Amino acid sequence: MTETGNLGGAQRGGPLGGGTNQSGYVAPNGTLPRANVNGPLQTTSIDQAVDRYIKQYLVTRPFLGISVTVHRLVRQELDAVERDLDYGTNQQQHGVTSMRGYQGPNHWLHSVGCAIDFNYETLPYLMREAGEGALDTALVEVYDRIASFLLGRASVIPQEITINAYDKTRREFLFRSLKQESDAMTKYFGLFMKEPDTFLVPYLASSDGQYRAKTTSWLNTPPASVPNSTNALRQIQQDWVTLTGRNTGPQILLRGESGSIYRNPCDVGMCYPAATEYRPEPGSDRPPDAPFVGRDPAKGFLTFDFEVVSALMDHGFTWGAIGFGAGGPKVGGSGDVMHFELTTIGKKVLDDAKRVVSL
Repeated sequence: MTETGNLGGAQRGGPLGGGTNQSGYVAPNGTLPRANVNGPLQTTSIDQAVDRYIKQYLVTRPFLGISVTVHRLVRQELDAVERDLDYGTNQQQHGVTSMRGYQGPNHWLHSVGCAIDFNYETLPYLMREAGEGALDTALVEVYDRIASFLLGRASVIPQEITINAYDKTRREFLFRSLKQESDAMTKYFGLFMKEPDTFLVPYLASSDGQYRAKTTSWLNTPPASVPNSTNALRQIQQDWVTLTGRNTGPQILLRGESGSIYRNPCDVGMCYPAATEYRPEPGSDRPPDAPFVGRDPAKGFLTFDFEVVSALMDHGFTWGAIGFGAGGPKVGGSGDVMHFELTTIGKKVLDDAKRVVSL
């Protein structure tokens, strides 16, 4: 990228792939050009300056039939993904129902149009958001309990999704495992919690249910024992509260004097427990938020298919569900199911833009 000038200003080259140079003066502290020759300097933050600068490289067009605004380099890759998926012929959306790309300042690579989110309204960041270590400890127990009780295995969410996501065979293994757990979650919080007499009680009485229940931890139940249906339901309600951060759960189909009807669980002494309040952790400016805040875990957490994931990853996209590693106190890790980004290109676009507006 060509840059000329000194403290007074800089000739601005575009971010990676931006094309021809764009002339204009930007002050060393990140301020934008004067509103007029004799007027006062119009100052703004670096993030705001980057935002105004990057907009010249954004394009808005459909991907899988859904309009999205992204950097034009990302657009090139999305066009290639559509060709690989033969979208022009089959018009299949592969479970993608909504999409977000560019989101303005302070949204990491979304800020420069180098990231997209699928089905944001329903899909969560399962765990490992920066500064949420205490919440993650509780989430691990929930994900492991669902996988153990319904699939007879440990969840891949606590550890497996942080390891080696780019080998194609492992990529498919992790997707299939996550899809199994998503489907199990819909049963756990859908059929088992909402209609326990019809679905939970018979499962606990079945050979598979009893065997798997003994390898799962439950409220008020000794280890390696099968819980009664009341204790199992109380545990499922507690897990719902942990995932959603709220104690106003759905009504439950319970037997009563007037027969089986949907009722407020409190009517039969089965209120949802209070949600735990988590304080901001050191270095974080916000309290942890449960992954399904504003969402329903009974709908699962993975609603697009493997074909679109594989095509995107083949074209260099990182899938946030399996591609961010273990993370840490200040850096998010794997678990962001909705999120895809062109990590290497996006970082260069962002760094280039910050450098240009700071000169």
